[in-house]
Amino acid sequence: MPDAVKYAERFEWERIVRRIVLPLPVKCLALVLATYADPDGSRVRPGVPVLADVTGQSQRTINRQLSSLRRMQLIEMTRRGGGRGAKGKASEYQLTIPADLLDTRTLLSPGERLDSHATWMAPQSRPDSRTHPVDNSDSHATWMTPQCEPVTAIETPHGGASESIETPNDHFETPPGWHSTNHIHQPPRACARETTHLDGYYPTEVPTAYARASARDPPTHTNFSHSRRRK
Repeated sequence: MPDAVKYAERFEWERIVRRIVLPLPVKCLALVLATYADPDGSRVRPGVPVLADVTGQSQRTINRQLSSLRRMQLIEMTRRGGGRGAKGKASEYQLTIPADLLDTRTLLSPGERLDSHATWMAPQSRPDSRTHPVDNSDSHATWMTPQCEPVTAIETPHGGASESIETPNDHFETPPGWHSTNHIHQPPRACARETTHLDGYYPTEVPTAYARASARDPPTHTNFSHSRRRK
């Protein structure tokens, strides 16, 4: 056994492999490989065809992943299989742990979690220079410009002409801390009346019912001259 590695028991080796940051297919093969080991981590010889069927990968991929584990000194070949006189025999491996594991590999924390040193951060994209952030730090209230309602024509009594008076919409948002008040005084609504102009005296209000009755029933005049003649 080389001085740079040491033999490891199966369960100790499994705990270490779980903490090593490895590509998923390689870690999957390593953990499957450990299930064929003796308690002392020796006599690992399932064979490449068996590992290919168990993991669902090709034999070529299995051979490549076994070579990766050997380069990382996580396994050591103790007996080569195949060849003349050994046809049909699988290679045998021993589970090992390299002495410089902490210096060459990234490991999870003892609780098998990524710490601040082992966390891989994806590079952050630079902000687009064409876009500019909007500073809304000073905008504590939203102000709305009062919207005017449609112009209302009001008939004035003296000139006879109509004046246009714009009444602003009193529905606006009150800033925080202000009292909700309305300083726009609306004129009282006038009742519908009929007006008439008599010899410059203006206005004269005539009740509507009386005016209609007068129009329907004109006054009758008594002929006093005819009655005198009869007397």
